[in-house]
Amino acid sequence: MIAVTACALLLTLTALGYILKQYREESVLYDQLEKIAFKDVAPGVTGSTGATGATGESEKQGIDHAALSALNADYAAWIRVEGTKISYPVVRSDTPQYYLRRDFYGSRSVGGTVFVDSANGRDFTDTNTMLFGHHMRDGSMFSPLKKFLNRDFFNANRFVWIDTPGRTLTYEIFAVYETGASLVPYSPGNLTDEQLTPLLDRINALAKHKRETEVNLKSRILTLSTCGYSVRNARIIVHAVLLTDTAAIPGS
Repeated sequence: MIAVTACALLLTLTALGYILKQYREESVLYDQLEKIAFKDVAPGVTGSTGATGATGESEKQGIDHAALSALNADYAAWIRVEGTKISYPVVRSDTPQYYLRRDFYGSRSVGGTVFVDSANGRDFTDTNTMLFGHHMRDGSMFSPLKKFLNRDFFNANRFVWIDTPGRTLTYEIFAVYETGASLVPYSPGNLTDEQLTPLLDRINALAKHKRETEVNLKSRILTLSTCGYSVRNARIIVHAVLLTDTAAIPGS
């Protein structure tokens, strides 16, 4: 019995060590990618946690999309979320969930990469663009989305920025909730009025916190999804609506 217990403990510690090693490697990888993306940004400027203007304009700009695309043809954009450390490249593959357990370079990875649903295009012009990221125990990837379940945090932080090779998109978060995966309204793509209306109704019904932001049948929505743990197989969902769509900084 002692031998069995010892073996089980050894296996557990080995598995834990492997996971922690993966966390460290992934942290280094995304730090390197951020340095590549923002190589011309002044030291200390951080759009994900820095100050913003009245319209949510981020301090961190001038992303080197060409360099990122050269590293991975699936690169689509860079995402940042106000008040959080979320600042990551976003990828899109025609293969559903290809990046669920693959890093930016396509290698096997515990944390995966933030990815666009394969039913969406890569240019964020769909009615509802859905992005997925893991809820990592070290606080990386989309883990900070859980903060929006706190009303004070939700009220204080509202903007999401998506920088594509051609456009800079500013979204305002208008709803957040945590629910079972089977109850999440899964509807990526270009939606008809008949499809969008029940989606908005469903969001209103599920929302734990809502913001009185105008969302109508002409709106473009960004949906962020990660795992939750309040119920079995839960998901934390953040919905944001497009406020501004402007041309990217020349040379970025």
